[in-house]
Amino acid sequence: MSKPNSKEEARSELKTITPDLARQWLDAVPDFQRKLDRRQVDKIKIAIQCNEWRLNGAAIVFNERGDLIDGQHRLTAIAKSGRPVQSLVVTGISKDELTFATLGDTKPRQTADFIHVTNPFTVASALRFIWFIENKGFPDGRRSGASDKANPPVTELVKLGRQYATILSDMVLPLKDASRITGLGSFILALMWYFTYKRPKSEVQLAAEFFARVGDGLGLTLHHPAYQLRRRMLDRSRGLNVIPVHIRRGMLIKALNYHLDGKACDRIVWSPDREPFPPLRGYEIPPDKRERPLQSERSLGPEIKELPIKSIERERSLRPEDSR
Repeated sequence: MSKPNSKEEARSELKTITPDLARQWLDAVPDFQRKLDRRQVDKIKIAIQCNEWRLNGAAIVFNERGDLIDGQHRLTAIAKSGRPVQSLVVTGISKDELTFATLGDTKPRQTADFIHVTNPFTVASALRFIWFIENKGFPDGRRSGASDKANPPVTELVKLGRQYATILSDMVLPLKDASRITGLGSFILALMWYFTYKRPKSEVQLAAEFFARVGDGLGLTLHHPAYQLRRRMLDRSRGLNVIPVHIRRGMLIKALNYHLDGKACDRIVWSPDREPFPPLRGYEIPPDKRERPLQSERSLGPEIKELPIKSIERERSLRPEDSR
């Protein structure tokens, strides 16, 4: 049977929906249904496969004619996940097309709604980058994930937030100037997280110094990569030069790599048509990103109570070897 029996008064029941049943019910999608959003489907599928599906009161809804009027993304995700889940199923709703127009007329939950820190939206956006770094490969600038367009499940970001939200929020103020000049606040925040938790202490300090100098410009020589990046970003902020976000991200990583290597440069340029996205120091893309266990299922690393960036003396000039 492709459709549940809907020829009666509206009623609801709790059902276990298998992938096969989900595929059968998808035959009941009417012509007036919305176009399927593959990113939303992938997001729900990941949640199911990570055992994050919850019975939260949301229902699969059929009208009195047996048309599926709410739930095509959830059913498609169930079919793709290969796992059965429980859900409320409502049948017998009015077949008036205007009824369909009222569905989903609620404010969607965002990660920032669950993060109780001073800068919830910036932190939530940084957590998204961190999730992709941990699970899908380093962002290439055009999208959050280099090879996967799916949004991470909110539950996964909330888990990361429980571990890192407070410390990320504490980093926002020290990174404020660099974020303002580049317009890459959450990206810079995620990079500083990466160096803090994944790289040697010497590189953490160098990265922190780099972002401080991009922000304040103190003690920079003409050929210092932080100076060259700062100059380009200031031209952008003054409206003298339009630089797309993914280009800015590539330029920032490129300048940061120069600084980590102690190299001088005449200018900072990155073109996606001529070169790959600059590598993140010490980062290796997982060999099979799609099958890799999610970071929230593994140890997230040691708790760090004080960030090196807080101890930066912003007035200090660059070390002699940085000015070569």
